[in-house]
Amino acid sequence: MTKTLYHFTNVHHWDSIQADGQINVTESNVGSISPWLPPYGEHVGPDVVWLTDTTSSRGLALEPPLHVYEPHERDAATAFCQAEGTFDKKAVRLTVELPEDECHQWRRWVKRYDMNPEWKRIFQSGREPYRWWVIERPILLSEIVDVLVTHDERLEGPEVRGPLFVNA
Repeated sequence: MTKTLYHFTNVHHWDSIQADGQINVTESNVGSISPWLPPYGEHVGPDVVWLTDTTSSRGLALEPPLHVYEPHERDAATAFCQAEGTFDKKAVRLTVELPEDECHQWRRWVKRYDMNPEWKRIFQSGREPYRWWVIERPILLSEIVDVLVTHDERLEGPEVRGPLFVNA
C-alpha cells in the first residue's frame, strides 16, 4: 500500500532536489537548540524528510521559528533566512506517494526518542503537529507524483501557478 503525503519547500531547494534526484533527509529536531534542554544539538534523532497529510501549508512550521529567539536576535534571524532563500518554504508543494509502512506520524514517531518535553512543547507551539509525518530516508524523484509552484521569487511579474509534472 502507498500513502500520499506532501512536502513543502522553497524554489532553491526544489532546484537542488531536481539536481540531486531526491529529497534529502534533514534534521529531525529531536535535539533542542538549548544546552539547558537536553538532549541538545543536531542529529540527536535520525535525519528525516518532513511531510504532511494536508495540501495546506498552514500550521506546518514552515516559517522561521522566530519565537525561540530573544527579541534582539529576531531581525538577524529573519535577515539570515531571507539571504539563504529559506524564508518561503511554502512556494513549492511536492506530492509524494510512499510505501505506507515507511511513513510515520510525527507525534507517534518522536516518542521513540528522548525529546525533552519542554523543547517538544516549544517546538510544537502554535503549530499543528498532528499533521506532521516523517520518513527516515531520502525520497526519490520517481516518488514525486506532482509539483505545484505557487511562488517563485526569482521570476519578475506574475507568479507561476499550476502543476508541473516531473514524471510525465
